[in-house]
Amino acid sequence: MSLKHTDNESKPNHLRETALISFFLGGCAVISLFLIFHAWFLSYSVIEFAFGMHILLFHVVFHMTEFLVASSIFQHNAHPSAFMIFHSQEFILACSSALLEFWVESFLIPDNLKLFGVASPSTALSKTLYFCFRLSFPSVLVFELLAVFFYAIRVAAMLNCGSNFSLMIEYEKRSTHILVDTGMYAYFRHPAYFGWFWRVFFSQLAIANPISFILHTVVTWRFFQLRIPYEECILEREDFFGEMYAKYKKRTFIGIPFINT
Repeated sequence: MSLKHTDNESKPNHLRETALISFFLGGCAVISLFLIFHAWFLSYSVIEFAFGMHILLFHVVFHMTEFLVASSIFQHNAHPSAFMIFHSQEFILACSSALLEFWVESFLIPDNLKLFGVASPSTALSKTLYFCFRLSFPSVLVFELLAVFFYAIRVAAMLNCGSNFSLMIEYEKRSTHILVDTGMYAYFRHPAYFGWFWRVFFSQLAIANPISFILHTVVTWRFFQLRIPYEECILEREDFFGEMYAKYKKRTFIGIPFINT
């Protein structure tokens, strides 16, 4: 009886927290849109434009979409943690450090001390590095759109997989759990991981963060390099999908560099 009472009491708190988070994200969306349009039409500030785009696409769209997808697949997932805002201390640290690097490099480091700071690069490599790590309206647009594209792959994969998708590794096969091999799963074994990795890769290029670009890419790659083989060992167990998954592996690929099981 006490457990039931506790569950009922927690529902208003979940609703309140969900409403507050949604209100906060909505406010961030309005502010970021203002910054984007103000920078594009009035101030012509690429720093302002990049910050607005990053907040809108990397944070607001991500957190709102994670909640909507999770609650669409499982109604019981419609609670504050589904926003993924407080996913982990490491996640909060990564996002905070990226924003800190952006502001430090934008306002505290002179142009002549920045990486790849040659105003008129001559070689193809120097031009590429200059485009990637020096803010410009074209570079922000290109890399943000690429980040959104790969995140859309993750979202489509989650919806494609439906109730068979889980953010956590499942160690026991549910009676309703099937091996999805249609849609993008006909080509990718882990399209949600594929989309996540490349989203991280391009998101730091969008705000020209050389340090966070390297750290985020390496840490994300290492995470999947450990997780994917471990997860596939479970899926290949006889009490899971067994030989069916082994055959599925042979005709699909992962899409993350240097990870192949």
